[in-house]
Amino acid sequence: MEPHETSLNLNIKDGTRNYSKSTDSGSDPDDSNNNNTIITQQSEQTKNTKPQGQIRAGLRSLYLDKPVRVKFVNHSGKEVQLYWINFVGECEKAFKILDGKSEVVDTFETHPWIAANARNKKVSHAFTIGNNLVYYPLMGPNGGKYAVAEIRKAPEKLADLISRPNGTEVLVKFINRTSRPAYLEMVNPEGDRELKHTLEAGQSWTTCTQEKTFWITTMDQETDEGLLLNYGWYYSPVKTRMKKERCYITDYI
Repeated sequence: MEPHETSLNLNIKDGTRNYSKSTDSGSDPDDSNNNNTIITQQSEQTKNTKPQGQIRAGLRSLYLDKPVRVKFVNHSGKEVQLYWINFVGECEKAFKILDGKSEVVDTFETHPWIAANARNKKVSHAFTIGNNLVYYPLMGPNGGKYAVAEIRKAPEKLADLISRPNGTEVLVKFINRTSRPAYLEMVNPEGDRELKHTLEAGQSWTTCTQEKTFWITTMDQETDEGLLLNYGWYYSPVKTRMKKERCYITDYI
């Protein structure tokens, strides 16, 4: 059954992001305007200040030059709250999606999104978008009207990570932005960790992997102290329009 679909039209005007919501049910456009969510874009001066409530150091929206339409589909079993990470790294409430429903939104590449439980006040990584904890909008390799981003319950612990490669090859460039070596491991279909590469500080490494695989990285093999992969504690490659997907390794700060 197709999820009920609504759309959110993004307008950039006078430094604001205006999400005007409409549905396929024939509702009055004037009524839908009462539910607009305004997300204020920050000035260049504000972008350089450290915000309150920053979810991850370095995680923020960057540019407005590459628009992309995304269809968020909720398969999590819960009502979720979608958050846009603004230009100073703070979570901005965007909209909620009921389980089994979808929303279509016009956003931009380099603009991160996360999903959390709509009934909890605390923002936490309880759900994945596009199989990762932080979602970066990108069109798929075959184009189309929009990128489809499925929302599902997130793994809670390492034992929950079991790779199930689907045969779709993905070329990934891992980039170590930390000041220490990063030990890159892939979790195999049996749930065991396999060390694939030791990536020195400031270096990059490109490898061919598959969708539905899980990757983790540590800074110390003895203590098993982890690092972040695209601002999540694990990374699962998804093939997009890019020739190489990029996965940035950063510190927990």
